[in-house]
Amino acid sequence: MSILLTKEKSALRPYPAKLFVETTTRCNLQCPMCLKQRHDAEFLEGDISSDTFMALMPALPTLEALVLNDNVKYEGIR
Repeated sequence: MSILLTKEKSALRPYPAKLFVETTTRCNLQCPMCLKQRHDAEFLEGDISSDTFMALMPALPTLEALVLNDNVKYEGIR
């Protein structure tokens, strides 16, 4: 029995294709499955700092998609 070893392209990329950034921990949706809805949950609410966001800049040129999440329900916007 012989085993043929070949150089195949890795299924993994050397960089992320998508980056999901949660820009805030504030939320008014009250989703029942969310950990923030637990009575004993302690979450600090706030927005991503500019320093933290700037630290992501080196990854941006290689991204295929950047998704910015804010988890806030906007009422009255159509």
